[in-house]
Amino acid sequence: MIRRAKTLDIPYMVNLYKEGLKELGFENIDDKRLLAKVVSSYHLAPCFLLVFNDKICGMAGLSTSITPWSGEATLCDYIFYIRPEYRKLSNFGGLVRACKDFSDEVGLPLSFNFSVNDDEEIRKRVFKMHNFKTTFITGGYKPNSAEVK
Repeated sequence: MIRRAKTLDIPYMVNLYKEGLKELGFENIDDKRLLAKVVSSYHLAPCFLLVFNDKICGMAGLSTSITPWSGEATLCDYIFYIRPEYRKLSNFGGLVRACKDFSDEVGLPLSFNFSVNDDEEIRKRVFKMHNFKTTFITGGYKPNSAEVK
């Protein structure tokens, strides 16, 4: 089930956010900063939760930003995370649909920046299935790190 987050869900949202960041290799995470990000984003745009048996298993946390080159308000994700054991196309798709429906409702463009760890192909399929146009490719570099394959 996909549902919109409520204020009572904020501690669970912070925990999922932290899990997602740790999975991407960020270890030194300041809980106060995460809480501040979740709360400020919660007031700017909704967060949609993936829930199974009353357990929150994933989230698409939205925020708003101003596109630098156009000055246009845009909905964007600050976290799109599903616990590994719940990662399947239908769960990704359900969260994306909820975000697209909200985008249509408020009339703002939607931009996702999926961070890729080990499931790049499923993310590409989700974009294609939901008619997203790829507009950016970003990469990360860490000095003195192992070579990326």
